[in-house]
Amino acid sequence: MQKPSGLALLLTTALLALSAMASERADAEPNGAALFAANCVACHGPAGKGDGPAAIAFNPKPRNLTDKKVMATVTDRNIADIVRKGGAAVGKSPLMPPFAALTQDQIQALIEFVRNLGKP
Repeated sequence: MQKPSGLALLLTTALLALSAMASERADAEPNGAALFAANCVACHGPAGKGDGPAAIAFNPKPRNLTDKKVMATVTDRNIADIVRKGGAAVGKSPLMPPFAALTQDQIQALIEFVRNLGKP
């Protein structure tokens, strides 16, 4: 795993700050699409392909969440852990920030949304 560049760390810090603000404004009824838009699109892109605007500065690139073969090997618990704890805590990219402020219901809504990415 490569060490993050200065630009990548700056982008990750800014995204983490923005996501914390977005999490504070989350509706009482968790909405996976809204949570994805607020917390994930900058890196994973609007369709979840790992091509968000911040991804240009990242190595490795964010995961393509629409890759059916890869996603079939990832459990819901794996997704919950990486969202809650961040990439470094689960042996993935340290550029994936933790979203510890999200509730269990919000994480579940996000998982359900991610599971439907790439489906017709």
